[in-house]
Formats: sequence, structure tokens, C-alpha cells
Amino acid sequence: MNNRYTFRGKHGDTWLYGDLSRQQGVTLIFPTDAFDSFDSYIVDEETVCQCTGLRDKSGLQLLYEGDIIDANGRKAGNCYENQYLLKDRTNIIIEGMGGKKWRTAEQEAIKRGCFYAE
Repeated sequence: MNNRYTFRGKHGDTWLYGDLSRQQGVTLIFPTDAFDSFDSYIVDEETVCQCTGLRDKSGLQLLYEGDIIDANGRKAGNCYENQYLLKDRTNIIIEGMGGKKWRTAEQEAIKRGCFYAE
């Protein structure tokens, strides 16, 4: 996968995007767009998501594990900030990569118009 941001995680109220490292029981993100490549930030482990390589139907949003896609193939939000979006049964969640649930979520997202990023 050749995406600009491979992982994301929340540092306080802010999403950070970049490379992931786990050191001494702490999860760190090294922001890809940081001026100093040695900058890293502790992120909440539960919010860490990998980029799927998919974009939403509009082509503007990269999709990560935990993102919620609406019936029209656009990113509606994510489960870490708005679980309520899952009450709408027309929405789907992008499941974690590598398992059966991921494959089903990936196929449904593509059916809704999402596509692989170049």
C-alpha cells in the first residue's frame, strides 16, 4: 500500500496520521508531515487504525479501520467519535483488516462506490 498516512490514532482530541511504533508499552505515531522526522506523540491504543487503501466514493477521504460508510459510499464518520452512526442500518463500519469481517466490509464498501487509492 502506497498511502501517505499508514496509521492514525488520537492524541487527546486530535487525530494524528503517520507511522506507528509500540515502545515500552506505549503506542506512538510519527506524523508523516512533521518537519522533524523524530517527533512522535503518544496516542490512545484503542483508537489506532490502519489505512485500508480505499477511498470513499467522492475520492477525497482515505478510509481507515473503524470508519463508517453511508449508503451513498461516503465517509459518515468513525466509531471512535460517533458510535450513534451505527444505529442507522444503512451505514457500515470498515472492520479491522485481515479477517473475515474485513473482507465483507471491503466488498460492501466497493459495492457502494468506494475504490482503491492509487
